[in-house]
Amino acid sequence: MLKLLSLKACLLSLWFLGALAEEVATSDEEAQENKMFSVTALFICFREALEGCVIISLLLNMLHKTGFEVFKRWVWIGALAGIVSFVLVGAIFISVFYAIKSAVPDAFMYAFEGLLALFASCILTALGLNFLRMKDLERKWTENLFQGAATLPEIPESAGYWKRKYLELKAKFSIKNQAIDDEARRQGLTYTMVFFITFSSIFREGVETVFMLLFVNSDPAGLAIGGIVGIACGIVSGVLVLLVGRYFLVDVSTFFHLTTVFILFIAAGLSRYSIHEFEELGEARAKATNDPIILRPLYDLTKSWGPGWSQSSGWGAVARALVGYAHKPTMLEALCWLCYWVLIITVILLRYKRGNLFSKYTKESEEVEEVETVRGKEAQDV
Repeated sequence: MLKLLSLKACLLSLWFLGALAEEVATSDEEAQENKMFSVTALFICFREALEGCVIISLLLNMLHKTGFEVFKRWVWIGALAGIVSFVLVGAIFISVFYAIKSAVPDAFMYAFEGLLALFASCILTALGLNFLRMKDLERKWTENLFQGAATLPEIPESAGYWKRKYLELKAKFSIKNQAIDDEARRQGLTYTMVFFITFSSIFREGVETVFMLLFVNSDPAGLAIGGIVGIACGIVSGVLVLLVGRYFLVDVSTFFHLTTVFILFIAAGLSRYSIHEFEELGEARAKATNDPIILRPLYDLTKSWGPGWSQSSGWGAVARALVGYAHKPTMLEALCWLCYWVLIITVILLRYKRGNLFSKYTKESEEVEEVETVRGKEAQDV
């Protein structure tokens, strides 16, 4: 019964996201993208809020198990400081970005918005595929927070100069350098260690979110509303997943798999929309020469199946706002949409064949990690 109720709650959360976007969806013309409420920002912030919940949960659980409950408040203080810091930094970055965007000449605005839509499609695609591996999230942050710099990958000798410099810089700024590992706990845990590792983790995830949001083509108000709703839903879902899943052993992977499907449809719609914006660049030439491809509709569902299939009213407006539905796509838009799904299905099938679709930790990689761990312990003993 508990499993059924939890699954229903997860599905209800997914329905709520779609219903909320439906309420605020606008539906004028194809060129007027829904900017009053950003569904893309909603899902980006939703995922990052879930990750923040995992970070805080792991730290609180570690302090409880090791008897350092007196430091729990510093987890919350560090998280709050990290949130305030990345919000301030994010506000500055987004303000500067929109100032630059407003200065872009009208002649280049179509190309600019097309590039934004294309980048947003790539970000959402990666986000959607990562939702299939949500069970890796806890393991990832367990390694980052508690296993220390010893688990950083070694730089291969065959790496070139620039690749080596990049890997060295990445390792230098890795959160693992601040990890509260066994050695740190033996030397004595302090409130500053707890504060700074929480602050660093939340701040880095927040800044990462800000950079992803820069590529979302929306008004600042729509970006903010979508982001706030996404964070709220992510926190609620995070509490549901962490508490219900941990204490009642409920598998909530179905919820994340359904979310992946929804996100990939949004990304496919954004890829189609990016082609539409690029085609707008050649609108004058296409009309003058009666171009057979540019802005040439492939079909029109309103003429063949009736006006109920229009993207400007009813369910068509909701589908356009959520997943980029178009009742009259051009030849290039349809081709882009089709190629997107061919690529995604190919990637999914390849990952499934390799056994790393739902987790990047395959049996072979786990065996290698176990051998390296044993060797590391033996070397320390020597």
